[in-house]
Amino acid sequence: MQQLPSYVKAKTAEGLKTLCMQNSIKKDRYFKYQIVFDGKFWFAWYEEDASDSLQADIKAREILDGTNKQ
Repeated sequence: MQQLPSYVKAKTAEGLKTLCMQNSIKKDRYFKYQIVFDGKFWFAWYEEDASDSLQADIKAREILDGTNKQ
């Protein structure tokens, strides 16, 4: 299983908290986030399974292709 580093980014800590919750709900799993503040933005880094990410991309393309053909 290959892990890919990913992140969500926000201007505020509260905004980042919301994005982390939305990300976990959207992907139907809880991620262990590493929080970083660079002085301007808040980042929450997490690792995502590469196969899950590829399957989501393929599904999104299939949906997009289906709507473009109609």
